[in-house]
Amino acid sequence: MRKACLVSLRPVALLLSLLPLAGNASDLHRLVPYLQPPGTVMQVVTRSSSTNGTATITEGETVQKGKVTYQRDRKVERRAGMSEGRPLLDYKVLSDITKTTFELDGRTNPHTIVSSITGQTVIGLRSSLGVWKFSLPDIQPTADQLEEVAQIEAYENKHLMPGKPVRLKESWPIEPAFIRHHTERGIGFASIEAIARHDEIQQMDGEPTAVITITVETVATEGGPTEGRGSGATIKAAGELHVSLKTMLDKRLTLYGSRTTVTLEDGVRTRTVLPLKIEVVKTLVGQ
Repeated sequence: MRKACLVSLRPVALLLSLLPLAGNASDLHRLVPYLQPPGTVMQVVTRSSSTNGTATITEGETVQKGKVTYQRDRKVERRAGMSEGRPLLDYKVLSDITKTTFELDGRTNPHTIVSSITGQTVIGLRSSLGVWKFSLPDIQPTADQLEEVAQIEAYENKHLMPGKPVRLKESWPIEPAFIRHHTERGIGFASIEAIARHDEIQQMDGEPTAVITITVETVATEGGPTEGRGSGATIKAAGELHVSLKTMLDKRLTLYGSRTTVTLEDGVRTRTVLPLKIEVVKTLVGQ
């Protein structure tokens, strides 16, 4: 049995949409999804980290508390092309390392994982409906590699732009598919409420840049105490997206928040709370 519940952000979005928007047509700024030009190469650097995370393990009257730290650094080369009239992305994973440390009862357990698709080429094709589908065409992928590809696919299928001109302080609903994917992993369907707002324009990197604030809340649950097992995850995050008004390149995304997971298995309840910081920086590096 699956359940999903969330304090809805929709009334907030509705209220904001009813507020008067000052200014005239010259105040409108066109914000549409960026499509990398064929033949260009982009470097995408992603860092997600958590410090001062906590883990609480409860079994009957016994309670154990631990500390968790986490850091993942990924660098990919993203080459754009065309295939039979369809946009194509050639992803080369240059490096992808995750380091986790878990402290419990005075013992420290460090763990390092190198991504199973490091050095591999991942190919993505965009459908006529604008949906990206990725694969590893040169190998027979393992389950771990398929999960890594699914993470890339979820990121590329995010929808953060309104696809139309908007005024300052105007808001719209978004679909951060990569956050949904991380919430649902190992659990199931996640409900999600996410809103973006065009906050201001700043001069960054020598060009006018839209500063867009983002707020996300997502919850996934499965099972429950009556079934003797269950799991749940919640991600809450807020931050900024910087978009070039010349090219529409979403050149920097920064999010702060937390991820809470709870599992119940064989009478043992584990609750983990991880403060999160996520940074994604995109740079065109050549052709």
